[in-house]
Amino acid sequence: MTTLTVLIDTESKRKYKLNKERIGFEELKEQILRSEGLNALEMTTEIAAKHGLHKMTLKEIETEITGARNAKGRS
Repeated sequence: MTTLTVLIDTESKRKYKLNKERIGFEELKEQILRSEGLNALEMTTEIAAKHGLHKMTLKEIETEITGARNAKGRS
């Protein structure tokens, strides 16, 4: 195993919930990916609410998906 020293500013440490002084690479990667994924999901949810998309029924969503798939083949 090799040791790599990484300097992380206080804001990033808080953002990615890094509370340990030593952390394995895979755990660091997972913490960052989890945090970024949750942020992306939150932004997507906010955009959907802003544009009224959060009220779409499953049937409406399926119709939109089918339409997009059909249009993709025609371009």
